[in-house]
Amino acid sequence: MKKYWILISLCLCFVCKFSTAANIVVAYPAVKEPYRAVFDLIVQGVEENASESVLPLEFNQGIGSDALLAELVELNADAAILLGGYGFKYAHEIVKHMPVMVGGYPIKPNGFGGVSMTNDPEIVFSELDKLAPHIKRVYMVYSQATEWIIPRAQSAANKNGVKLIATRADTIKAAMTYYDQLFKRIDPKQDSIWLTLDTVTANDQVVLPYLLEASWMRKFVLFSSKPTHAKRGALFALFPDNYQLGKRLILMAENTLNKNHIYKVEPMDKFQVAVNLRAAAHLGVQYDENLKRDMHIIVPR
Repeated sequence: MKKYWILISLCLCFVCKFSTAANIVVAYPAVKEPYRAVFDLIVQGVEENASESVLPLEFNQGIGSDALLAELVELNADAAILLGGYGFKYAHEIVKHMPVMVGGYPIKPNGFGGVSMTNDPEIVFSELDKLAPHIKRVYMVYSQATEWIIPRAQSAANKNGVKLIATRADTIKAAMTYYDQLFKRIDPKQDSIWLTLDTVTANDQVVLPYLLEASWMRKFVLFSSKPTHAKRGALFALFPDNYQLGKRLILMAENTLNKNHIYKVEPMDKFQVAVNLRAAAHLGVQYDENLKRDMHIIVPR
């Protein structure tokens, strides 16, 4: 009889162990505003759409992958969602110990799954058709960091009847030289320039001011993947819906744990739109009230 109850107890322990929700830790670096608000929204999207147990973990920048891994182990993490540049940096080591999803950073495919802050080109060209329908040719300068998105961009451009001319430049000097040559032949009636989240070819301190001035003087459409660029003078910019980013990351993490799905890095397909109406008026582009209702940030106000 005693052996019978021991067997029953072991069976119950076995069932309880495997019926317990998995622990998914969403870890992000300690940062100040406005970046903290970005991580807060991503975490909210994770927590409110999770089927498994979610534990938020804020870590100090520069903590190191070993120390972060120790904290994840202490929390009994079955999988981790790592956010930001430091999350991306430490993911390379932590993925050896548990499933990892990375987000909140313009990552490229690199051996683990996640969602890049890089715009999904399908969304980019769809919005371009709405906000600047006269554009038939898009110039894009990219470096090695953003080269992975080019095939998707070419496919999306073709699908939307736009010619994409993508040119590689691995230094700011090379990018500036190309832009300078481009300005001599750009046709404002049909041409535009797309600035991606590329720290080389869309450098905020050197490249952006030069392009903004040229866009204003030559009256061609400049659009971007960074909302601050719209505030500074680009016609429009697409930026991630951070809550939806969190929702997508937790779905990927749970599917990896429960269904053995294998994900690669994917571009973000849930975006919000920032539009500069001053630039629009200067370019002769007009938007009706219905279109304005779909804009999340309108400048100037």
